[in-house]
Amino acid sequence: MRSSLRFLGAVLLRMGILSIGTALIGSILVAFLILEPSSRLSQTVDQLMAGWVLRISGGIEPFEPDEFIFDYTLGDDVARLYDLEIPKLGLSAPVVAVSQRQVELNGAWVTQLYVPNAFAVGWSEVSAPVGTRGNTVLVGHNNVYGEVFKNLWDLQVGDEIILRGASGERVYHVSQISIFEEKNQSWDIRLANAGWVDTLPHEQLTLITCWPYFTNTHRVVVVALPA
Repeated sequence: MRSSLRFLGAVLLRMGILSIGTALIGSILVAFLILEPSSRLSQTVDQLMAGWVLRISGGIEPFEPDEFIFDYTLGDDVARLYDLEIPKLGLSAPVVAVSQRQVELNGAWVTQLYVPNAFAVGWSEVSAPVGTRGNTVLVGHNNVYGEVFKNLWDLQVGDEIILRGASGERVYHVSQISIFEEKNQSWDIRLANAGWVDTLPHEQLTLITCWPYFTNTHRVVVVALPA
């Protein structure tokens, strides 16, 4: 009888401790959800999602925690050279100049473009200025920092792309869309892919981003010609 009472007492004690622990955890969670500002919660979710995407994609660049911000607006101190508008995508974004850097790849040093870490499009400063003869190269992120080129592959031949700058407005129409694998490709293939940013004798607009959203194994290239 006594052993049965001891057993029953132990069970009730454990249940009581479990109930108290559950209630305590629940109270903490409720307090966090009620008291924590909604912007902070959004930022927390955004950080988790961005980190998850980067881990899956195997990103080659380290990202610091302060880079995961909820507001990806371009800083006021950054010069805006053009304004890009793509009506089909409902996209309107500033365009800023971006430089090149040298990175080591498979034992060789190659040139790579910086991409703006904001909701902005980067214009390669070694490519042709908008409205002049040559290849005007624009780059943008597809799944981080505001995802400015997230839906670039939804464009179709004939869609309109507009660039506005100090010298006026320039209208282009999409003439070609290409999606090709970049990751794990041979050195020769990757060098051939780099030909999309080569100089040209005629005026052309070339927009480049990664694809698909969760892996970044491919590249999307949109070519547009002046209207």
